[in-house]
Amino acid sequence: MKIQPLVYLFVITVSTAAAQVPPASDALYKDTGGDRYYTVDEEILQLKNELRALKEEVLMYKAEVNMPKIRNEIREMVTVPDLAHQIILKNGTIVLGTILEENLYEIKVQTLIGIITLQREQIKNIEPIKKQVPMLEFDGPVREMTYTDKKVFLGKVTNNGNQRADFVRVVFRLYDEVANLISADSSFVLGNDMKYPGGIYSSSSLLPGNSGNFQCSVPTLDKKVSYYTSEIKYSNIE
Repeated sequence: MKIQPLVYLFVITVSTAAAQVPPASDALYKDTGGDRYYTVDEEILQLKNELRALKEEVLMYKAEVNMPKIRNEIREMVTVPDLAHQIILKNGTIVLGTILEENLYEIKVQTLIGIITLQREQIKNIEPIKKQVPMLEFDGPVREMTYTDKKVFLGKVTNNGNQRADFVRVVFRLYDEVANLISADSSFVLGNDMKYPGGIYSSSSLLPGNSGNFQCSVPTLDKKVSYYTSEIKYSNIE
């Protein structure tokens, strides 16, 4: 009897793990000047900020152009006295004006309707009038990010005054070690939404007590930056 040899064929399957390719939004790019990495999302955000800054500049120009010129003409024709004092009388009346003369018995006050005389015995209290002005300040430290071709500054601006500030923007200037200006750029803050004459809307105003964030990118132009300066600017649109 002839015995047929049995041949067993073993098939070995080698599984290879598929490489995981990160989505475009998670891709990393290396800064050739060092070991810093940044994402595509950061670049997209930077482009959005630049487009928004351009839009705000156009809106600011339109708002200033649409302001009625007659207001300035009226201001030039009519002299409005500065009101420095708030005089509270005992009967509850409040007189706004500037004290011109005073003695033990009476005071003379320049008001919007002319000069009036008040008896001392009528007066309960005299207080200075606080001027209505914005007071814009950087709120906390400014974060500085360095790339091969630019510096990016991030932070917050707060209005600590008692009047609204319009089209608030920050300006950053880069200097070398001998105080030569390398470059400068500005960015509008993201603050309160406002509607101005002519149907113009903006989101770069700051009401009293409110804050707005900013991100400003300044090119380094292949030069070594020694230090930078910062400034806050704004407009007053009535």
